Amino acid sequence: MKTWPIKKLEEYMNAERIELTRGNVISQQDMIESPGSYPVYSSSIQNGGMFGRYGHYMYNEELITWSVDGGGNFFYRPKHKFSVTNVAGILRLHDDNLILKFLYYLLIWEHSHLDFDYIKKAHPSVIKALYYIAYPSLSTQQKIVQILDSIHETVRVQEKIIEKTKELKKSLLNEIFNAKIKNQKSKWPFKLAKLGEFVKIERGKFGHRPRNDPDYYGGNIPFIQTGDVSLSNGHIKKYSQTLNQKGLSVSKIFPKGTIVITIAANIGYSAILDFNSAFPDSLIGITPDKELDSEFLNYYLTSQQKKMDEIAARGTQKNINIEFLKPWPVPMPSINKQCEIVNILQTIDQKIEIEQKKKALYEELFKTMLNNIMGQKIDMEKIKV
Repeated sequence: MKTWPIKKLEEYMNAERIELTRGNVISQQDMIESPGSYPVYSSSIQNGGMFGRYGHYMYNEELITWSVDGGGNFFYRPKHKFSVTNVAGILRLHDDNLILKFLYYLLIWEHSHLDFDYIKKAHPSVIKALYYIAYPSLSTQQKIVQILDSIHETVRVQEKIIEKTKELKKSLLNEIFNAKIKNQKSKWPFKLAKLGEFVKIERGKFGHRPRNDPDYYGGNIPFIQTGDVSLSNGHIKKYSQTLNQKGLSVSKIFPKGTIVITIAANIGYSAILDFNSAFPDSLIGITPDKELDSEFLNYYLTSQQKKMDEIAARGTQKNINIEFLKPWPVPMPSINKQCEIVNILQTIDQKIEIEQKKKALYEELFKTMLNNIMGQKIDMEKIKV
């Protein structure tokens, strides 16, 4: 199998076949003063790196951008009108024998083998010294792009299915719970009560100890944090830290099945513990009595997250507490009706979980193919597409 010619990115720059630059300063105020529909890309890896929208644009061409301050991640930008901020880099190709999309896939493969952080910034001067450009034939580049694009598109399809299913769940939660709260007609009639009358509410505990103090952390007692709740999908199945016996002496174990709700920073996110666990006072544990099904109550609290966050008391740091939650209105249909609602919502959650697993499989296939192709473990000359 013929190996591909490889040269340093810097050599291509010196030969003026590849150009590396950076974007311009664009602030939130700039976008407020000049509103528009043109996307602005920055250093974040979230939402494709989009910072906002603007009334002006800097580029209307096919480019690669990367996050200078955000870990050096690369993004392929098909031709459209957009801008790039100064904390993102721009790669422009001046070589008819290279396909930009192939170059993008090559760079993200190389990036997966490098370490960047917020100290080691991915300035153009750093990028040009770190990366190498492989140079297979144009026909091989086209095959590679076609193969990887097809897998990537399948991932995108899965993302759209997941997004639409989540929107369906959100709409149904709103229909079931918030129509009644807003005194609107609903096909799910129920009376309202105060949360504190039907549940036990208890705040987490961990005293005033330094975060990650080795005298208290590092044992075998699960200790969940706010992120474990807000990033879960209704059930907390994993934990980020553990306590030892000394840590437990200044904390408390809450039993499996407890509904945990976030009360500081990320307000109002809730999930059910799938294991016995301790947690800090930035979380509250809720145990419903026999008139409230835990799954039903958790779905209801999920529907209230945005409202809780909006009306949370604001001091040096916005937060809620037990007294805030006690009078919170809670629906009280019959247990049979609660179970009916739970079954409907769990069916949607199961659909989301299935589609997320499919997406994960396609993402793993993409990584495997990317590694095998760019690592030249596959003879692309023999592949027909």
